[in-house]
Amino acid sequence: MNYFSSPKINKIQEIIKKYLNKIPLVKNKSSLIKNTLFDAFESEEFLLIYKSFAKEVATQFYGSPYKTCLQTSPTPRIFFPNSHGTSIHSDYWYGHGLSAVTIWIPILNSISGATFYADHKKVIQNNIHSSTFSLDDLKRISEEITKKDNEVLPPKNSAFLFDSTTLHGSTFNSTQKTRISFDFRISKIEDKTSTKDLDNYLIYDEHIDQYNLPSHKLYGKRILKYICGGNNKNTFAQQILIDSFSKRYNLQITDQEAEIERYGYPILEGLSSGYKLKNEYDAIVIASEYIAHEFFSNKRYKDSKIPIWSALENKQIL
Repeated sequence: MNYFSSPKINKIQEIIKKYLNKIPLVKNKSSLIKNTLFDAFESEEFLLIYKSFAKEVATQFYGSPYKTCLQTSPTPRIFFPNSHGTSIHSDYWYGHGLSAVTIWIPILNSISGATFYADHKKVIQNNIHSSTFSLDDLKRISEEITKKDNEVLPPKNSAFLFDSTTLHGSTFNSTQKTRISFDFRISKIEDKTSTKDLDNYLIYDEHIDQYNLPSHKLYGKRILKYICGGNNKNTFAQQILIDSFSKRYNLQITDQEAEIERYGYPILEGLSSGYKLKNEYDAIVIASEYIAHEFFSNKRYKDSKIPIWSALENKQIL
C-alpha cells in the first residue's frame, strides 16, 4: 500500500475528533455529523495544517508544489454499520485528470470490515474504455477487489495516497462501528485530461509558499444580484448560487433585482444598456447563463455597458 506518514496527520485527526467529541455516530445523526465535519474543515486551525500538509504531499508526489492546486475543502466520508458506501470506481472515471492524486485520511474506526478497498497493485482488468463495458464488468470488479490484502488500513500517523486510475471503493461495512474519514485531491494546474474546474481550486502561490484561493476579477467588487423567475427556473436555487459565489470571492451584494418575467427580459435589457438602480455596483451576477439564454443568444445585446457574470459557469458572459 502507498501509505504516507506525517506527524501532521495526527494533528489533523485530533482537530476533527475534538469537533465530533459529543456527537453520537449513528445514522439518525448523519446530517449533524456531516455539518460538524464541514465546520471543522472551515476552521482556521484546520485550514492552516491542511494547506501545510498538502504542500508536504505535493512535494513528495510531484517533486515540488509548483503549479499544483488543492481541493478547497475535503470530502467527508461517513460509513455507518451494515451499510454500503461508494461503489468501486476510479477518480478518472469522474473527471479527475491523470495528474491527480487522492489523499485519504482515517479519523475514527478505520478498521478491517469498515475501511475501503483499493486495487493498489493494479492487477484487476479495467476495460472502462471498451465499447462493450457494462454493469456486469462493475460487478466483476467489485468481487475481485474485496480481498484481504486490498483493504486500506493505514498505520498510525499515515494516510493512503493513490492516483486517479486506481480502482477503489467502500463496498459494505460489516462491523458495528461507524467509520469517519475524509479525502481530498491535489492536481497539476495545467492538466488537460481533467474535466474539473481547477481554477476553482486553491492554487499554490510560490511567492508566499502557500495554497490560496485564486484572485477573482470581481474580488471585493460591488455587485447587483439578478434573479429571474419563470417555468423551470427555481429562484431559491438561484439565490443560493449567487450568495455562495459572492461569499467565496468576497463580492459585495449592494442591490438585488428580479426580472419582469412576463415580458421577456426588460430589466436585464435595461441594466445592460446602462440603466442604474439606486445603489452603485460594478457588475451584475446571475445564477447561470441558462437562466436567460434567449437574451444572451441575441447578438443585439453583445455590448453590455456593465459586466454580467454567471456564478455557475464562473465566467463573464457580457
